[in-house]
Amino acid sequence: MPYLLKALAWSGRNTPLGRGKARRFLIAAAEKLAAGAPVRATYRGVPIMLHLDNTTERKALFSAYDRTEMEFLRKYLTGPGAVFVDIGANSGLYVQWLAAQMGEDAKVVAIEPNPQMCARIRQNVALLAKKPEIKIECCAAADTAGTMFLDLSHGFGTANLTHTGGLKVQVFPLRTILEGAGCKTISALKIDVEGFEDRILCSFFRDAPQGLWPRAIVMEYVHSDRWNEDAIKLLRSCGYVVAAKTRSNLLMRFDGPVT
Repeated sequence: MPYLLKALAWSGRNTPLGRGKARRFLIAAAEKLAAGAPVRATYRGVPIMLHLDNTTERKALFSAYDRTEMEFLRKYLTGPGAVFVDIGANSGLYVQWLAAQMGEDAKVVAIEPNPQMCARIRQNVALLAKKPEIKIECCAAADTAGTMFLDLSHGFGTANLTHTGGLKVQVFPLRTILEGAGCKTISALKIDVEGFEDRILCSFFRDAPQGLWPRAIVMEYVHSDRWNEDAIKLLRSCGYVVAAKTRSNLLMRFDGPVT
């Protein structure tokens, strides 16, 4: 990373310049220095290529983005044969950092419908010296199989599935994707799909055997006003409890009886 860009990133992470209007100035300066090219950087010690046209990647350059959520998931992913599923993987920040913490006998399944983001995930995981098996499923999870449209009008970090215009993508039930990826268990799951969480999770938990239920879940809830069904209530009824809550996500663990 160029020296000036590295200095901007350090300032964003370690000084008050990383907040408010000053942060917007840092981002604008970084974008100008990057000139549209990806930036070779590290996120919490893990090598990564960051593209500053992406909201999540900009945040990762200037802060320990979603550190609480990732640390919560990591606790469930350090054992032998661990499996991490990322629904709405975007450019793969969670995939990149968590894969670096997992053993080589573990597995990561990244589900992301945007081909450009899938390419970024592939580019990033190639930087890891040691990594688990990583499967990139370039499709969307839903409550049924078919096709939908990915609305990218709000940027790469806020893409929405719709039934109208946009990028046409294949959709499959989550259980179908997981079985195709060879998953028999899930140690931890993260889901961030801009208000589509209920369609995916509710159909999955009604259909999948308990042996496939994840031990831990990080679920974005800030778009729950778009839900057709209360996914939190359903997860509670399945035996999950809220371990913690951040500004954007619920951190849930399975605390119910194993049947």
